[in-house]
Amino acid sequence: MLRRVFFLSHTYEPVDIPTQKEIDAYLPSPKQRPVLDPTDPRAFYALVQPDSYMEMRYHVQQAHLRAVDVVDAAGKEWGEAFGRPYAGVEAVDCDDAETVLVTSSSTTSPARLVQKKLRAEGVPIGLLKIRLFRPFPVEAVLRALSGKRKAIVVDRNISFGKGGIFSDELRAAVCNDPRRPTVFGYITGLGGRDITPDLLESIVRDAMEADAPEGDAVFRGLLS
Repeated sequence: MLRRVFFLSHTYEPVDIPTQKEIDAYLPSPKQRPVLDPTDPRAFYALVQPDSYMEMRYHVQQAHLRAVDVVDAAGKEWGEAFGRPYAGVEAVDCDDAETVLVTSSSTTSPARLVQKKLRAEGVPIGLLKIRLFRPFPVEAVLRALSGKRKAIVVDRNISFGKGGIFSDELRAAVCNDPRRPTVFGYITGLGGRDITPDLLESIVRDAMEADAPEGDAVFRGLLS
């Protein structure tokens, strides 16, 4: 079956878009009903009284924790249908790595090129793509990073007054692991600015040569 394939750049991997027929076969049929129906009254987003609020939040938390397995199961099901599974995290060459580059979303495409280049040079570096933010995939992150020397997190976001969101989440995830890596957090690409392989390579080499992070929010790629 013919699919539409688009190239973002001559250096990046193609984007493979399934056909509408394939998607329709994969997704369940939508069950549409009026949101407001006088014969079937409902309350939406209503909070409960103080005597039940804490229990409600407890059940919400438990549902989020169970969602980690649901995401991986759904990603496996997608892989069976379309040939490319998606788990909450994707670890590339992390088993024997001393340093792991941690990315998310569009930053991962140029990061793959950098990781492959450094591996070809004999640098023991892995790549960890995080696809899931809430619930945060703590166990999968620990499996990939425990025993590593350094984790280099590239954030395309910032929580003002603190630092990159993923780098903070990562520090919290590994803080109780006695074999935790040193976490280096970098911020770049804000506002849609390009994140090039050269920029990422310079970030990786700076972190690998440093004894300790410069701070929680280290900017790279500033024009002035």
